[in-house]
Amino acid sequence: SENPGTLACMYTLAGIHSESGDDEAALPLLTEMLATSRRVNGAEHEQTLHSIGNLATTHGRMGNDHLALQLFQEVADARRRTQGDGHADTQTAICSLAMAYHNLGEYQRFLEDNAASIEAFTDALEDGSYIGTRNGAGRGAASESGSRSVLTTSTYFASTTAPLEIVTYVEVKL
Repeated sequence: SENPGTLACMYTLAGIHSESGDDEAALPLLTEMLATSRRVNGAEHEQTLHSIGNLATTHGRMGNDHLALQLFQEVADARRRTQGDGHADTQTAICSLAMAYHNLGEYQRFLEDNAASIEAFTDALEDGSYIGTRNGAGRGAASESGSRSVLTTSTYFASTTAPLEIVTYVEVKL
């Protein structure tokens, strides 16, 4: 149904199924919601992109990693076109895409295919290189004062109000 109330109920029901571990029951609801949103709102509408992401997440949890990757790629591509690499929604989509590649054991391919997007998360060194981020050269012995690349605090994920905390491997081990 294209009734907004019905779609909201479907979304809630799909969420309840997913949260209770029943992705098999959530899948047809999410699939129908996506088809309706594409038809009613268009392929790059905010609701459609959220529906694609929810469906991708569910497929990923169910072990359908290749399908999840395709759907996350669709969201990331649409976000890049409509909002640009630096937008918080685009960065969220790119992070989801990175995890999908990781789940398939293809994280290096993600790094190669998405270098420009990764650069939107970081500040480059004065010479334009990315030590410790894109090229994997490590942090080096330089101090934090512009001598190596770090996440820029002007982006959504590295701001002081970011929804996640970034720690180093050493900090996790402590």
